[in-house]
Amino acid sequence: MPTKVVACVSPSEARRHSPAASWVATAAARPSRRWVVDGEPLRHEARDAAAGDELDAVAPIAERVAALKVGDPFDPDTTIGPLVSAEHHDKVMRYMKLALDSGARHIVGGEVPTGDEFGGDLASGNWVMPAVFADCTDGMEFVTDEVFGPLMSVLVFDTEDEVVERANATPYGLSAGVFSKDFARANRVGNALQAGSVWINDYGTLPASVPFGGYKQSGIGRENGANAIEHYTQVKMIYSSLVPVEQYM
Repeated sequence: MPTKVVACVSPSEARRHSPAASWVATAAARPSRRWVVDGEPLRHEARDAAAGDELDAVAPIAERVAALKVGDPFDPDTTIGPLVSAEHHDKVMRYMKLALDSGARHIVGGEVPTGDEFGGDLASGNWVMPAVFADCTDGMEFVTDEVFGPLMSVLVFDTEDEVVERANATPYGLSAGVFSKDFARANRVGNALQAGSVWINDYGTLPASVPFGGYKQSGIGRENGANAIEHYTQVKMIYSSLVPVEQYM
Protein backbone atom coordinates (compact mmCIF):
# COMPACT_ATOMS: atom_id res chain seq x y z
CA MET A 1 0.00 0.00 0.00
CA PRO A 2 1.65 3.23 -1.14
CA THR A 3 1.74 6.94 -0.36
CA LYS A 4 3.82 10.11 -1.08
CA VAL A 5 4.37 13.65 0.37
CA VAL A 6 3.37 16.31 -2.05
CA ALA A 7 3.11 19.64 -0.38
CA CYS A 8 1.88 22.35 -2.70
CA VAL A 9 1.74 26.11 -2.41
CA SER A 10 0.04 28.25 -4.99
CA PRO A 11 1.36 31.75 -5.78
CA SER A 12 -1.86 33.36 -4.50
CA GLU A 13 -1.57 31.50 -1.19
CA ALA A 14 2.09 32.44 -1.03
CA ARG A 15 1.28 36.13 -1.27
CA ARG A 16 -1.33 35.98 1.46
CA HIS A 17 0.17 33.76 4.12
CA SER A 18 3.38 32.62 5.79
CA PRO A 19 5.26 29.56 4.45
CA ALA A 20 4.41 27.39 7.43
CA ALA A 21 0.67 27.98 7.35
CA SER A 22 -0.13 28.61 3.71
CA TRP A 23 0.38 25.26 2.05
CA VAL A 24 -2.52 23.92 0.08
CA ALA A 25 -0.54 20.74 0.32
CA THR A 26 -1.64 17.66 -1.45
CA ALA A 27 0.21 14.64 -0.29
CA ALA A 28 -2.03 12.88 -2.60
CA ALA A 29 -2.61 9.60 -4.04
CA ARG A 30 0.97 9.31 -5.16
CA PRO A 31 3.24 6.78 -3.48
CA SER A 32 3.97 8.27 -0.06
CA ARG A 33 6.82 8.75 2.25
CA ARG A 34 6.40 9.92 5.77
CA TRP A 35 9.61 10.73 7.55
CA VAL A 36 8.92 7.82 9.90
CA VAL A 37 10.92 5.30 7.97
CA ASP A 38 12.49 2.93 10.44
CA GLY A 39 11.32 -0.35 9.05
CA GLU A 40 9.05 0.03 6.04
CA PRO A 41 6.25 2.49 6.62
CA LEU A 42 2.83 2.02 5.14
CA ARG A 43 2.37 5.74 4.62
CA HIS A 44 5.34 7.71 3.46
CA GLU A 45 4.35 10.98 1.83
CA ALA A 46 7.03 12.72 -0.14
CA ARG A 47 6.00 15.03 -2.95
CA ASP A 48 5.97 18.69 -2.12
CA ALA A 49 4.83 21.39 -4.54
CA ALA A 50 5.67 24.99 -3.78
CA ALA A 51 4.94 28.43 -5.20
CA GLY A 52 7.36 29.92 -7.69
CA ASP A 53 9.54 32.98 -7.11
CA GLU A 54 6.97 34.58 -4.82
CA LEU A 55 7.87 32.39 -1.90
CA ASP A 56 10.76 30.11 -1.11
CA ALA A 57 8.72 27.43 0.57
CA VAL A 58 11.64 25.02 0.26
CA ALA A 59 13.87 26.82 2.75
CA PRO A 60 11.82 26.08 5.90
CA ILE A 61 11.27 22.50 4.71
CA ALA A 62 15.00 21.99 4.19
CA GLU A 63 15.78 23.48 7.59
CA ARG A 64 13.43 21.10 9.38
CA VAL A 65 14.55 18.06 7.38
CA ALA A 66 18.22 18.82 8.06
CA ALA A 67 17.44 18.95 11.79
CA LEU A 68 15.97 15.42 11.84
CA LYS A 69 18.10 13.05 13.89
CA VAL A 70 19.00 9.79 12.15
CA GLY A 71 20.18 7.03 14.45
CA ASP A 72 19.41 4.32 16.97
CA PRO A 73 15.63 3.79 17.05
CA PHE A 74 15.88 3.00 20.77
CA ASP A 75 17.24 6.51 21.43
CA PRO A 76 14.30 8.79 22.40
CA ASP A 77 15.93 11.68 20.51
CA THR A 78 16.02 9.76 17.21
CA THR A 79 13.57 10.88 14.52
CA ILE A 80 14.64 8.54 11.70
CA GLY A 81 15.67 4.93 12.21
CA PRO A 82 17.19 2.57 9.63
CA LEU A 83 15.37 1.18 6.61
CA VAL A 84 13.90 -2.29 6.92
CA SER A 85 16.58 -4.26 5.02
CA ALA A 86 19.76 -3.98 2.97
CA GLU A 87 17.77 -4.84 -0.16
CA HIS A 88 15.34 -2.01 0.47
CA HIS A 89 18.21 0.35 1.29
CA ASP A 90 19.72 -0.40 -2.13
CA LYS A 91 16.37 0.38 -3.76
CA VAL A 92 16.04 3.72 -1.96
CA MET A 93 19.62 4.71 -2.81
CA ARG A 94 18.94 3.89 -6.47
CA TYR A 95 16.11 6.41 -6.40
CA MET A 96 18.36 8.92 -4.66
CA LYS A 97 20.76 8.61 -7.59
CA LEU A 98 17.90 8.94 -10.07
CA ALA A 99 16.90 12.16 -8.31
CA LEU A 100 20.47 13.49 -8.40
CA ASP A 101 20.74 12.69 -12.12
CA SER A 102 17.25 13.95 -13.02
CA GLY A 103 18.01 17.66 -13.24
CA ALA A 104 15.94 18.39 -10.13
CA ARG A 105 17.52 20.79 -7.65
CA HIS A 106 19.11 18.94 -4.72
CA ILE A 107 18.28 20.79 -1.51
CA VAL A 108 19.46 18.55 1.31
CA GLY A 109 20.20 14.94 2.29
CA GLY A 110 20.20 11.68 0.38
CA GLU A 111 23.59 10.40 1.52
CA VAL A 112 24.46 7.45 3.72
CA PRO A 113 25.53 8.93 7.07
CA THR A 114 28.97 8.27 8.49
CA GLY A 115 30.69 9.21 11.70
CA ASP A 116 31.40 7.84 15.13
CA GLU A 117 27.71 7.69 16.03
CA PHE A 118 27.19 5.12 13.24
CA GLY A 119 30.01 2.83 14.32
CA GLY A 120 29.95 -0.16 16.62
CA ASP A 121 26.54 -1.80 16.86
CA LEU A 122 25.09 0.66 14.34
CA ALA A 123 27.72 0.10 11.64
CA SER A 124 25.61 -2.45 9.76
CA GLY A 125 22.41 -0.39 9.86
CA ASN A 126 20.59 0.57 6.67
CA TRP A 127 20.88 4.31 7.17
CA VAL A 128 20.01 7.13 4.79
CA MET A 129 19.69 10.86 5.39
CA PRO A 130 16.24 12.32 4.50
CA ALA A 131 16.43 14.18 1.20
CA VAL A 132 14.57 17.06 -0.45
CA PHE A 133 14.62 17.84 -4.18
CA ALA A 134 13.00 20.91 -5.73
CA ASP A 135 12.16 21.90 -9.32
CA CYS A 136 10.74 18.43 -9.91
CA THR A 137 8.26 17.44 -12.60
CA ASP A 138 5.39 14.97 -12.64
CA GLY A 139 7.16 12.58 -15.02
CA MET A 140 10.32 12.01 -12.98
CA GLU A 141 10.65 8.39 -11.92
CA PHE A 142 11.42 9.15 -8.28
CA VAL A 143 8.29 11.33 -8.19
CA THR A 144 5.90 8.77 -9.66
CA ASP A 145 7.20 5.53 -8.16
CA GLU A 146 6.75 4.00 -4.71
CA VAL A 147 10.14 4.72 -3.18
CA PHE A 148 9.14 4.02 0.43
CA GLY A 149 12.14 5.99 1.60
CA PRO A 150 12.82 9.49 2.97
CA LEU A 151 12.87 11.30 -0.39
CA MET A 152 10.73 14.42 -0.79
CA SER A 153 10.09 15.94 -4.20
CA VAL A 154 8.87 19.54 -4.46
CA LEU A 155 6.63 20.58 -7.36
CA VAL A 156 4.91 23.85 -8.26
CA PHE A 157 1.28 24.50 -9.18
CA ASP A 158 -0.72 27.59 -10.09
CA THR A 159 -4.39 26.80 -9.42
CA GLU A 160 -6.45 24.62 -7.14
CA ASP A 161 -8.04 22.74 -10.04
CA GLU A 162 -4.61 22.05 -11.51
CA VAL A 163 -3.11 20.62 -8.34
CA VAL A 164 -6.12 18.37 -7.71
CA GLU A 165 -5.99 17.06 -11.27
CA ARG A 166 -2.27 16.37 -11.05
CA ALA A 167 -2.53 14.79 -7.61
CA ASN A 168 -5.23 12.41 -8.86
CA ALA A 169 -3.33 11.51 -12.05
CA THR A 170 -1.90 8.35 -10.53
CA PRO A 171 -2.88 4.69 -10.15
CA TYR A 172 -2.43 5.03 -6.38
CA GLY A 173 -4.70 6.51 -3.74
CA LEU A 174 -3.78 5.64 -0.17
CA SER A 175 -3.33 8.88 1.76
CA ALA A 176 -3.41 12.63 1.24
CA GLY A 177 -2.84 15.75 3.31
CA VAL A 178 -4.13 19.29 2.82
CA PHE A 179 -2.72 22.29 4.70
CA SER A 180 -4.36 25.71 4.51
CA LYS A 181 -5.64 28.54 6.67
CA ASP A 182 -8.79 28.45 4.52
CA PHE A 183 -10.68 25.56 6.11
CA ALA A 184 -13.47 25.61 3.52
CA ARG A 185 -10.91 25.38 0.75
CA ALA A 186 -9.04 22.61 2.53
CA ASN A 187 -12.24 20.55 2.84
CA ARG A 188 -13.09 21.20 -0.81
CA VAL A 189 -9.68 19.98 -1.93
CA GLY A 190 -9.81 17.04 0.47
CA ASN A 191 -13.15 15.93 -0.98
CA ALA A 192 -11.72 16.14 -4.50
CA LEU A 193 -8.62 14.06 -3.80
CA GLN A 194 -8.91 10.39 -4.74
CA ALA A 195 -7.38 8.95 -1.58
CA GLY A 196 -8.73 6.64 1.11
CA SER A 197 -7.50 8.85 3.96
CA VAL A 198 -7.21 12.64 3.89
CA TRP A 199 -5.81 14.73 6.72
CA ILE A 200 -6.36 18.48 7.00
CA ASN A 201 -3.64 20.50 8.77
CA ASP A 202 -2.26 17.24 10.15
CA TYR A 203 -0.82 14.02 8.80
CA GLY A 204 -0.80 10.41 9.85
CA THR A 205 -3.02 10.58 12.93
CA LEU A 206 -4.93 7.30 12.86
CA PRO A 207 -7.15 6.35 15.83
CA ALA A 208 -8.14 2.69 15.92
CA SER A 209 -11.79 3.68 15.52
CA VAL A 210 -11.42 5.14 12.02
CA PRO A 211 -11.09 3.10 8.81
CA PHE A 212 -7.81 3.05 6.91
CA GLY A 213 -7.36 1.90 3.32
CA GLY A 214 -6.78 3.12 -0.19
CA TYR A 215 -8.39 3.87 -3.54
CA LYS A 216 -7.38 2.43 -6.90
CA GLN A 217 -4.21 0.30 -6.71
CA SER A 218 -3.59 1.17 -3.08
CA GLY A 219 -5.47 -1.80 -1.71
CA ILE A 220 -8.90 -3.31 -1.23
CA GLY A 221 -10.94 -3.08 1.96
CA ARG A 222 -10.30 -1.19 5.19
CA GLU A 223 -8.42 -1.77 8.42
CA ASN A 224 -9.66 -0.54 11.81
CA GLY A 225 -13.10 0.65 12.86
CA ALA A 226 -16.44 -0.95 12.07
CA ASN A 227 -15.36 -1.41 8.46
CA ALA A 228 -12.69 -3.89 9.53
CA ILE A 229 -15.24 -5.90 11.53
CA GLU A 230 -17.48 -6.05 8.47
CA HIS A 231 -14.57 -7.43 6.47
CA TYR A 232 -14.44 -10.47 8.77
CA THR A 233 -18.22 -10.86 8.95
CA GLN A 234 -20.13 -13.33 6.77
CA VAL A 235 -23.52 -11.95 5.85
CA LYS A 236 -26.57 -14.15 5.48
CA MET A 237 -30.02 -13.08 4.25
CA ILE A 238 -33.15 -14.90 5.51
CA TYR A 239 -36.47 -13.60 4.18
CA SER A 240 -39.59 -14.74 6.05
CA SER A 241 -43.13 -14.05 4.84
CA LEU A 242 -45.93 -13.81 7.41
CA VAL A 243 -48.59 -14.20 4.73
CA PRO A 244 -50.39 -17.57 4.96
CA VAL A 245 -49.23 -19.98 2.29
CA GLU A 246 -51.92 -21.72 0.24
CA GLN A 247 -51.78 -25.47 0.62
CA TYR A 248 -51.73 -27.43 -2.62
CA MET A 249 -51.74 -30.95 -1.14
